[in-house]
Amino acid sequence: PVTATNTLSEYLAHNMLSGVSSISLKDFPQASDTNYLSDALFETIYQNPLIFGIDSATVNPYTNSLVVTYTLDRATQEKHQQLVLREAEAIVGAIITTSMTNLEKEEAINAYLCENLVYDSAALESGKKNDYKYADPEFDDSFTVYGALINKVCVCKGYAEAFKLLADLSELDTLVVSGQIESIGHAWNKVKIEDEWLTLDVTNNDNDIIPNALFNLPDTVASMMLIEDKNYILDANYNNYKGTSTDSEYYHLKNNYFSKDELPQILTSKLSSSFDEIILRTDFDITDNELYEILDYAASNSPANVAFNYMNWLGVIYIKTS
Repeated sequence: PVTATNTLSEYLAHNMLSGVSSISLKDFPQASDTNYLSDALFETIYQNPLIFGIDSATVNPYTNSLVVTYTLDRATQEKHQQLVLREAEAIVGAIITTSMTNLEKEEAINAYLCENLVYDSAALESGKKNDYKYADPEFDDSFTVYGALINKVCVCKGYAEAFKLLADLSELDTLVVSGQIESIGHAWNKVKIEDEWLTLDVTNNDNDIIPNALFNLPDTVASMMLIEDKNYILDANYNNYKGTSTDSEYYHLKNNYFSKDELPQILTSKLSSSFDEIILRTDFDITDNELYEILDYAASNSPANVAFNYMNWLGVIYIKTS
């Protein structure tokens, strides 16, 4: 099965999954629109992680075909597909049950990836060295689902592709999303939960200090950190993938969310007790100055004389005794 929002993307995906180098476009008059064809092509590549080794794709106007070159030969493509699919099926068999809700499936896949994958910092440094236009060839696998599930080492695109594949096999609707974070290319996911398409960034959820800060964020909050482009889906369908609810956000789910109005009393109570660290979430838009004032109040009203350090990331607050 492939992921596509239009017949052209579906057709391209089936051909590219089979490593076809010359794909006839004669049955798709819409492909004569180069913008539409480019849009469909990007959607195909982003939403089907078992397509490996795309190097370039150009139109041959004389044969009305799309000529695709691959960095991997067909035998290697097939080997990668088989290894990844076998591993993905084994993972799903171990962590997913038929009785799970979509939200429970999402949690299980996110947790598995956070626990078992390692971010490839060397690949990131290679990209930085090349002005983030490309990474050295030795890091190619780290940008794919193969790097994520077989090597267990990858960058953001590998995390996002791995989540997509595991979600597909778990009958959970999801997309890979492309864009930027802090002006650097980035990839993450959108997941359909209760008819809402919410933002999930497994790469940033894999954080030892502030975990799952980007788990099922609504669009308004996600856009505070993640800047989407429209490459990942057909432009005409872009507005079909929106989310506004906070009900399925991680800290709301765990009953560990407190409004800014509640926070002074909550933190006063927590600072009064013996603790090594505190993690909770408050309103997404809390500023550092607001948090400082609340913590100053809580510390002043706590009977315990405790020194601590703290961090704030989109309203997720981490406090540790120092």
